[in-house]
Amino acid sequence: MRGRGELPKVRSVLIMDNMHAQTTDEFKEYLTKHCNTLAWYGPSECTDEVQPVDAGAGRFLKVEVGRQMDIWLEQSDNLERWETASLTASDRRVLITQWMGAAMARLDSQQAYRYRLFEKCGMVMTVDGLGDDRITLEGLDKPYTFANDEDRSDDEQGSENGNDEREGRAEEGDGGRETLMGGVDSSDADDGG
Repeated sequence: MRGRGELPKVRSVLIMDNMHAQTTDEFKEYLTKHCNTLAWYGPSECTDEVQPVDAGAGRFLKVEVGRQMDIWLEQSDNLERWETASLTASDRRVLITQWMGAAMARLDSQQAYRYRLFEKCGMVMTVDGLGDDRITLEGLDKPYTFANDEDRSDDEQGSENGNDEREGRAEEGDGGRETLMGGVDSSDADDGG
């Protein structure tokens, strides 16, 4: 067991999107020096494919906060109070915090929906491939299939230079990633929300 204030002995990897605050040298140095963690950035413009919050949880919360606000506005003279200057900024912050708390409670109560968000992004993949058919990356018109050594033919085993990508599939600079989508709304019918 490590003592208080000691870095973990094993280095970890933190996989993030390319939000500016997470890409600064100061942030990366902090992760390295204080957390023994390597910052690893995914390809740009694909967080809805790989992050559950962007695959539906964020939209769920926005809609639910709006629903909570509508319920509040329909009560007695709340609409008038909201539209006039009778609510202070502090009052509004308290209300918004309460609505967000109610929205989070509703999201927390929907375990199957939350699990589905992780599942559709491929974050519950198993070694044996069980459930791979439940991975539904945004923008694909058919289910994505994951090849393993038993399923691949000899010409798909990788090139002589050690690259596992088939020729012509990846373009230089894209990290070997196929372009899967462009401007697709992440609110599909499978989200359950």
